[in-house]
Amino acid sequence: ALAERLLRQLARDGFQSDPAVRREIEEYSMTLAKIHFGEMQYNVEDTAATKPYDLLCTKASETKYVEVKGTVELGLKVWLTANEVEHLENHRSDYILFVVHSIRFGEDGKANDGIKKIVPGQVILSTDLRAVQFELTLH
Repeated sequence: ALAERLLRQLARDGFQSDPAVRREIEEYSMTLAKIHFGEMQYNVEDTAATKPYDLLCTKASETKYVEVKGTVELGLKVWLTANEVEHLENHRSDYILFVVHSIRFGEDGKANDGIKKIVPGQVILSTDLRAVQFELTLH
């Protein structure tokens, strides 16, 4: 079952190597984020496929760039791409990190539960970011 694969495939530092499990976590977390910002009267646009943030949330003259992360772990750390970090640094006052942690899986293999943590860009410190991978151009 998917839930068993989740337990077997969960690797060190919370990286989920099983693509089906990873996709379920991502879709579940995105759904919770869309509901959350929709309830706050934002117009919510899914931009995950084309932008370095997952949701563009607007109302009146206010714009929020939302990066969504989900994990079965305790949510003590999340992974951001270089593009996501660059966008955060350029839009700190309008940036929100929406984390759903402690996600569980039901017998049907569907994600459920989880705890929402909303982190404004202004409180994300550059000193809390750590480069863990570099690209090497081969000649």
